[in-house]
Amino acid sequence: MTTQDEDASDDDYDVSRAAYQALQLYAQTVQAELVGPVLEFVEQNLRSEDWHHRDAAVSAFGAIMDGPEHETLVPLVRQALPVMITMMEDKVVHVRDSTAYALGRICDYCSGAIEVNVHLHPLISCLFNGLASSPKIAGSCCWALMNLADRFAGDAGAQTNPLSKHFQDSVTSLLSVTERYFQNPLQSKHIIISRANNVCRTDADNQLRTAAYEVLNSFVTNAANDSLPIIANLSDVILQRLEQTVPMQQQVVSVEDRITLEELQTSLTSVLLVRTYPVLIVILLTNRYDRLLSSDWRLKSSPKPTAS
Repeated sequence: MTTQDEDASDDDYDVSRAAYQALQLYAQTVQAELVGPVLEFVEQNLRSEDWHHRDAAVSAFGAIMDGPEHETLVPLVRQALPVMITMMEDKVVHVRDSTAYALGRICDYCSGAIEVNVHLHPLISCLFNGLASSPKIAGSCCWALMNLADRFAGDAGAQTNPLSKHFQDSVTSLLSVTERYFQNPLQSKHIIISRANNVCRTDADNQLRTAAYEVLNSFVTNAANDSLPIIANLSDVILQRLEQTVPMQQQVVSVEDRITLEELQTSLTSVLLVRTYPVLIVILLTNRYDRLLSSDWRLKSSPKPTAS
């Protein structure tokens, strides 16, 4: 696990990734007997000067979240969480990515170890900071945030839940991240594609935007009733953005452009449909439906350029 290649892509399968998967399977099979050796490895390498060892240590800790008894893991996770939250500021992006993924596994398999009054705020903050810092770690941060939202949703229809205190800040952060890559994505794509060494950046930006909208969906899905006014305001913002995508259809010049625009529109629409509030939707759509139709009609009825 300490043989990572910093230049490897997400699709590359190497020895370190194979070792990580093997450790996951061992944890599911051997369970508690594996905890001791893994903790020894983690303690020896977590603060290493070599980023490969730090990365392997945090990955190893995340790998054993599925297998050992919950009671065995809870005290270990509570002890490790402050250190892992700090590691989300590591100078090496690979370490931050592995830390975010390990936090996601903790939220998924051992969420009972997360104390609401102690860990929830710094955990949400570090994941949102990671999401905004680099598209490379966006997937891991988003997956961790979605697991967090699912685990702390509380009972369906509850008046409040542990997410309520953080809901407004979470929505603001997600809108900020998605806004960064919303303004005319087709135009920015053409500019970037014209530079061969930056082609992959466009795909990463698109993935970040899509992942951020998925997190937004998860937070809205799991929101308590006291967050409904925030969701109403959010819906208005999403409708404005959806309306702005209509003239973008005129800029589509390739299949890639069409896919990019459709992915954006799908992400926006899914936020509106993730929870059904008939009265809210009717009110919001009444204010904008005419303008959406009008914009679309103008585009369809505008004269096509004639060949000279």
